[in-house]
Amino acid sequence: MIDLLKRSGRGHHPALVEKILAALTAPALRQPERVERAFGQAVARLVGIIVAMQQAVDGLESALNCEFTGQPPASGDSALGP
Repeated sequence: MIDLLKRSGRGHHPALVEKILAALTAPALRQPERVERAFGQAVARLVGIIVAMQQAVDGLESALNCEFTGQPPASGDSALGP
């Protein structure tokens, strides 16, 4: 860890290494239940947005394929991934 600090221009500081290691190995801090529920709802909504965006990209890909080839892609045939 000290070598990493040296290479990143942080110098030779064993106390800093101890502080970093303590922070990395400390148990995770919990939030109040209401905060955790709110974060959970926010994450669920963000995942929903990502799913909707993926569906929009899939629809656009299909439309472009129709324009360029004159036929819809075969099921599971995607140039942009699975």
